[in-house]
Amino acid sequence: MRHRVTVAVLIALGLVAGTLSFAAAQGPQPPGLAALVGWVRDGGVVRLFQSGDTVGIGTTAPTAKLHVVGNVRIDGDVDCPGCVHTADLADSAVTSPKIADGGVATSDLADGAVTTAKVAANAIDGWKIADGSIRAADVNAAEVQVRVTGSCALGSSIRAIDSAGGVTCETDDNSTYAAGAGLALSGTQFSVKFGGTGSATTAARSDHAHELADGSVTRAKIGADVNAILNDLNDQNTVLQARVSALETLLFTPWRPQTSGTGNLLISVAAVDANTAWAVGSSGTILKTTNGGATWVTQVAGTTAELYGVVAADANTAWVVGELVGGSGSDYLVLNTTNGGATWGLRIIDRSLASGGTRALRAVAAADRNTLWAVGDCGTIFKTTDGGATWVPQHQLCGYGFGSIAAVDTNTVWAAGGYILKTANGGATWTRQYESSQPLYGGISAANAATAWSAGETGTILKTTDGGATWVAQSSGTTRRVNRVLAVDSNTAWAVGPAGMMLKTMNGGATWTAQASGTTNELLSISAAGSNVAWAVGQAGTILKTTSGGVALVSP
Repeated sequence: MRHRVTVAVLIALGLVAGTLSFAAAQGPQPPGLAALVGWVRDGGVVRLFQSGDTVGIGTTAPTAKLHVVGNVRIDGDVDCPGCVHTADLADSAVTSPKIADGGVATSDLADGAVTTAKVAANAIDGWKIADGSIRAADVNAAEVQVRVTGSCALGSSIRAIDSAGGVTCETDDNSTYAAGAGLALSGTQFSVKFGGTGSATTAARSDHAHELADGSVTRAKIGADVNAILNDLNDQNTVLQARVSALETLLFTPWRPQTSGTGNLLISVAAVDANTAWAVGSSGTILKTTNGGATWVTQVAGTTAELYGVVAADANTAWVVGELVGGSGSDYLVLNTTNGGATWGLRIIDRSLASGGTRALRAVAAADRNTLWAVGDCGTIFKTTDGGATWVPQHQLCGYGFGSIAAVDTNTVWAAGGYILKTANGGATWTRQYESSQPLYGGISAANAATAWSAGETGTILKTTDGGATWVAQSSGTTRRVNRVLAVDSNTAWAVGPAGMMLKTMNGGATWTAQASGTTNELLSISAAGSNVAWAVGQAGTILKTTSGGVALVSP
């Protein structure tokens, strides 16, 4: 701003105040002007003679060209660049109309000289501030608010914001997407992986779940892959139902049927362990499982004879006895394998070795790999000590035959049929221990040298705990014929019979309890691999197995 004032006024002001002072500049003076100091009248202008002179009003020690202490009143124009200080400006005292365009430059403002409190709201427009005149360091970020007024469409992102709050948008770059866990990326298509072969596909983009309205994605929008998903779910549902069915069977059905692959009569079974067992029967049938009964494989017997008994020393070694049909005088038949049943060797025992001309061996028992006994019709007992290469007759007395034999060791053996015989010296002598009015064709089974069970017609079950000195009848709870009895230990035994009959004792025979076999077919034989795992076989190719001792895990 420019104002004019006369020097006389200033002088008068100083005279009135009584404190007008003058300070001469120091240093050499121009020639001829050495005495000219202080005020000089130069035409119509009163001025200080020297450029370094200063004037003080209200002070005797001026520190500026004009140093005024006290109030100053100016009537008229004043040309005073830079003479406005922050202390002289009241809050909001300077508004935009009072500052000419470009009137205040950054060089005229001391750092922090102008604060928000000194400038009224909207007093300074953006165009009144020259480009670059305000630096980042001059702006208090806490007092500046940025308001964005624009937005970008779905699939785009904000690239820049202008001074008015408008935005510049750009399309998202989908090429930078990567497939995470459970996803597959092909081009611009994400696929959701499932447990099977199906997958669901969607375009790779910046959509978020909350941006999809309910029902906005339908089967038609997913595409053909939905059929693969549904097929996969159906497959998994089928597998799940099969597993549930298997679980129900395990929980509620203690004896589970297995597929034998034959409709022939199965007469005898021998368990080696929980996975391995043989079963034999009519028409030369030999079956073996090595996977717990999941599958039963037919083995080539090399004969169509009736096979009545089987015993196994281990998973590779087993013997089978039966009836040789059409042989010379219907000789006795023994089969043996040492390679797990891959091949069976045929052994024929000439019936002339026994003096009765019988034609069938009904059962076989092994004390070890070399020592075995076989029994049959007309009270016949044969023994081998060379694994079945040769057989020697030890007993024969027609009238009753023997249907079963139990070898405890190489010395102690029982045979049962019409009566019970025992040897304690490997068969050198046999002693008759018990004779019943009801034939004991239900067999004999020994837990040890002292304890054994025998069974037969009309539900008869006998037990000895003194090596056969005495045999005591037990209440079986049935009048049906017992086809086979099996001793697991001195307390545990099973018995099987017609119409799927399955009996078990776990207290030495004090009580016999019926178990649900799940079949009405006649059961002819049972063999166990411990107290919980057992197989039973019988009519029409029936094979049953339990892994719970025949007891349901959950009562239906």
